Amino acid sequence: MKRFYFFLTAMLALACAVKSHDKISENALAELSAQKSLWEGADRYDFKYKGRDAILVAPQNPRSDRAWIMRPAFFGAFANADAELVRRGFFLAYYDLTHCYASPPAMRMADDFFDFAKNSLKLKDKVVIEGLSRGGAFALNWANRDPGKIQCVYVDAPVCDFDSWPSPARKDLYADFLKQWDIKSSGGFKGNPIDNFENLAKSGVPVLLVAGDSDKTVPYKDNGAIYAKRFFDSGGNIRTIIKRGCDHHPHGLKNPSEIVEFIEGSCSEDFKALGDRKSKDYKRFNSIHKRARLECAEKFRARKSGKVAFLGGSITEMNGWRNMVQDDLKRRFPDTKFEFVDAGISSLGTTPHAFRMSQDIPELKDVDLLFLEGAVNDHTNGFSGTAQIRAAEGIVRRALAENPKMDIIMLHFIWDGFLDDARKSTTPQTVSNHEKVAAHYNLNSIDFVSEIGARMNAGQFDWKKFGGTHPAPFGHRFYASAIANLFDAAFDCGEARKKNLPAPLDKFNYSRAHFAPPQSAKIKRGWSLENPWKAKTKCSVRGRFKNIAVLETRSAGAELEFDFEGSAIGIYCLAGDEAGILEYSIDGSPFKKLDTYTKWSSQLYLPWVFMFSDELREGKHKICLRMSAEKNPESRGTACQIINFCVN
Repeated sequence: MKRFYFFLTAMLALACAVKSHDKISENALAELSAQKSLWEGADRYDFKYKGRDAILVAPQNPRSDRAWIMRPAFFGAFANADAELVRRGFFLAYYDLTHCYASPPAMRMADDFFDFAKNSLKLKDKVVIEGLSRGGAFALNWANRDPGKIQCVYVDAPVCDFDSWPSPARKDLYADFLKQWDIKSSGGFKGNPIDNFENLAKSGVPVLLVAGDSDKTVPYKDNGAIYAKRFFDSGGNIRTIIKRGCDHHPHGLKNPSEIVEFIEGSCSEDFKALGDRKSKDYKRFNSIHKRARLECAEKFRARKSGKVAFLGGSITEMNGWRNMVQDDLKRRFPDTKFEFVDAGISSLGTTPHAFRMSQDIPELKDVDLLFLEGAVNDHTNGFSGTAQIRAAEGIVRRALAENPKMDIIMLHFIWDGFLDDARKSTTPQTVSNHEKVAAHYNLNSIDFVSEIGARMNAGQFDWKKFGGTHPAPFGHRFYASAIANLFDAAFDCGEARKKNLPAPLDKFNYSRAHFAPPQSAKIKRGWSLENPWKAKTKCSVRGRFKNIAVLETRSAGAELEFDFEGSAIGIYCLAGDEAGILEYSIDGSPFKKLDTYTKWSSQLYLPWVFMFSDELREGKHKICLRMSAEKNPESRGTACQIINFCVN
């Protein structure tokens, strides 16, 4: 009677789960005999399946597709990503295969459990498989066994070679490994993940591998690094996140958002449709301006080497779309050795890009593919339409003069200041200015402002989901997906761009822009060259601008002269909380004033380019700079920190 009462109680508890959690099949209830509790605010059911421990965590608000995650080991360990995914509607299943060492019997048991979850629990017919440490070995081997039932793979510090872990040095564990595989030794053993990846690589199923570079238990160089390289080389879709200085523990990330967004994005059919150029939605919202064939693809294949540069602001500097595009190129050209030049610097738009390009992209003539973005900072920083065209055209003409066969892709990212235009289906003037340059030089470009605005108006996602100006992983994947679609459309397709440069749009464009070192100035009084320069106030200094050579004054009346040849002169400086007003005279003309204090200067030594004149007659000139006693009411002083002079 007691046994019947217990069974009836379990049945009633799970019947409640049916009602609360979108109908877990009644046929499964008798087999579960589960004990109900709570895990991270969600209902947890512990039960035995075929004699092994199993757990199901049911979300309070399940996703409509009943997406689920399967862990084969270490339930609840370092589970902040799992907890967040359950809150977002994922089911979480655990089936204890911890000590099976990814063996063939474990594969069959997992197949059986997968069928049970799919057929009896009515979970999705594709699963997110995740594994930590030895659980990672299982996840990779099982996913490779049948990629068709895998949504995505997340592994953390995974064992990829059993000779590395447990290794013969751990005698008891190694004996267990041999027993599970029914072998006497590992000689000729081919069951390691580093030898079993091709099915998964060819399938396109995305893999996220997180590991510490200082892991002493499962060394990354002997495990994850080998797997990731072989997977890459086979065309696999893999992303690695390497934690600098991290040992085997802790697993995961302190902020799990990258893991969560990777898994959630991999499960989003809606997102996949957004990026599929064959879909009707893609054609409806297409933002790509394909103007010429991307000839770099032919070079990558023929030379088996390639140089790709990324010139932009903070959206390019941050980890995100740039890394994804690099991974995509490696997958498309597995035999090609790439050199990637990451030349993104926060806060900078096309004017500073033009002057720094030859410095920050060494051997510009060898670049095969250049990504250029600057619309966001050109608009944010208030550069005029004329300056936007002069700078963007100058970058393009300089790059193509160095290498006429270089492919250039112009990207127009979105930020808060473009949202009104995006929602009204109008093009921001800054984007129009950059597009004028792209069209004139027959360059491929992508107008993300128009596409994202149209998709938001259609209710596909909102600005919060996208992640704002500095996108969430969802937004970065959106950017990378559109670029991948351009690759699909323009690699090996279409007419080649003509190599002869057309007449310039603006004769004063910055095609000869370069930096001149501060040492070349003639100091008359009050300026000093500091190397290394140290900030004198508590205002923040970004890492790349610490301990560099800077020409500085903090005194009214300080004066210098600088001789140059060209049609434009400016300074690249750090505009901090003491930024002053400069008085300048060119070739003895009356002095004019330029306030170098910006709306961000109170908190940060902001990198900024100030142009004094860019329509001078060609030839030699002299500029005199002096610090005014007058200052901006918001500024704390009369200072200027010059990194370089800007000459065109």
